[in-house]
Formats: sequence, C-alpha cells, structure tokens
Amino acid sequence: MATSSRTSVALPETFSDGDIVLWLRKFELCSTANDWKDTDMLKRLPTLLSGKAFAVFERLAAEAKEDYKTLTKALTAAFGGDTTGKHLAMMAFRSRTRKPDEDIQVFANNLEALLRRAMPKIENGDRDVLLQQQFIEGVPTELKRELLQRPSMSYEEMVAVAQQLDLVSQISSHQTGSQVNLASASDNLQTTTRDQPLVAQLMENVETLTRKVSELSVSVANVNATSARNSTRGRRGPCYQCGKMGHIANECRST
Repeated sequence: MATSSRTSVALPETFSDGDIVLWLRKFELCSTANDWKDTDMLKRLPTLLSGKAFAVFERLAAEAKEDYKTLTKALTAAFGGDTTGKHLAMMAFRSRTRKPDEDIQVFANNLEALLRRAMPKIENGDRDVLLQQQFIEGVPTELKRELLQRPSMSYEEMVAVAQQLDLVSQISSHQTGSQVNLASASDNLQTTTRDQPLVAQLMENVETLTRKVSELSVSVANVNATSARNSTRGRRGPCYQCGKMGHIANECRST
C-alpha cells in the first residue's frame, strides 16, 4: 500500500483582522506548497479564521461558502472593501511612521498593504508616488535628508537605497560604541598604571605601622609585668621584727 512522503503541511498564521488580501496571498502560497486544489482550500480556509474573521465567515450566505473564489471575494469585501474600511486604511497609511529598530523592508511592506486596502484600484504610477511620499515622511530625519537629495529615484529604488543607508548607519553606530568602550578601557588602564606607585607606598606604610604597633604591644606587656612584680613586693612589708621593707616577720633573718 502506497503511503505519502509528506510529513507536514505549510500553513499561514491564523487570521482575525487586518489585511485580508495579504493573508490570502500567504494562504494560497501555502496551498500551492501543499498541492491543495480549490476544494481543499475551501475546506481548509475557515479553520484558519478566528475572532472577527470567523464571525464574518459565519454570517456569509451559504452559497458564498460553496466556492473558493466566491468565498475569498466575500471576505475581501468584508475587510476594508466598504467606504469606511477604505477611509480607516488611508488614515492609518497617512499616520504610519517607521517604528524604532523596524526593518526598512517591513516598514515599506506595511505601507503598501495599507495603501492597497485604502485604494485597491489605484494605478501603479499614482501608487508609487503616494508610497514614496509617505515613506519619506515616515523615516527618521537623517535618513529623510539623504533620500530627499535623490529626487529622481523610483519608489523601489528608494526603498533599496534606504535599506543600504540604514545598514551603514547601524554599522557606524556599532563601531562608534566599540571605540568609546575601547577608549574607556584605555583610560582605566592608564589610571591604574598611574596609581600603582601610590598604592605600593600606602601598603609599605601600613606594614610599617603594623610592625610598630606590635613592638609597642610587647613593650607595654613588659612594663605591666614589671609593675605587677614591684607592686607585689611593695605590699609585703614592713617587717615587724626589723622594720625593713620587702619581707614579713616570718621571713626575717635578723632573729
């Protein structure tokens, strides 16, 4: 009995809301990779919908769910196909700026998706003009200045140049940071080298002071011992027999 050699299938992420055209493009690429036919795609597509998208699917007429192309057309119309959806997409397009550390290609792709939702029937020439304008408006000042100095570029050329300039900027920032760290390490090493004689002198002074304290402690101990002996002798007298100091009557040799 023949068995399939396929061990896994390619699937796009679950779709809830957003750019339905882009998501359907991913779904169809996965379908091609999986060798799915339209009937397979019709059965698989609803299982990848969630949230708002699944609610929209559930409310579609039964006949819209019987054909793959009819289903995708209905879903496309439901997500941004009406006037309100197009208006919201255009507002998002006009306010879209590049996020910190966002890749240039990701930023450009998102602009293209928003404009496609806002103006699905726009001609390519007008599309590129709008994309170029918003792309320049959405990048940081330094990159914007560089791009404005190249007014003859097409939109695709501008994205490619921006990618290169951004990469150069990242490399330059990394090298500058490395140089600062190296300079700081060099300063620390020089400071340590300068301070070495002072540290050595301080250590020598500490050793000398420790030795003198030890000698003083021995001297004090000797003085205390002598004082104790003298104090003991001083308390033993006078002798009642001879009247002399230093012994008592029982020890007196005068008798």
